Amino acid sequence: MSRPEPRQTVASAFDPRRDSFGFLRIGLALVVFVQHGLAAGGLAPAPTARYDPAVIAVDCFFVISGFLITRSRLTIRSTRRFLVHRFLHVLPGF
Repeated sequence: MSRPEPRQTVASAFDPRRDSFGFLRIGLALVVFVQHGLAAGGLAPAPTARYDPAVIAVDCFFVISGFLITRSRLTIRSTRRFLVHRFLHVLPGF
């Protein structure tokens, strides 16, 4: 009789050292960058109400970012320490 395989948790499935979220976020940011560059140069077709690659890329970027921030909060037990980490992460952007 074989032993059942251990269940995989979200934490083990999305190991930050082996996931591709950084690559996905860069790719989505590039979609927005190219789309805005084409629009600024007058080369992009007018976005339709049904399909705008930049809007879809921004939405996907924020979904992935929300997941990563939630994962970060779950790994850092202290709310104060989490907020300090978030502040230090966002500060260079300003």
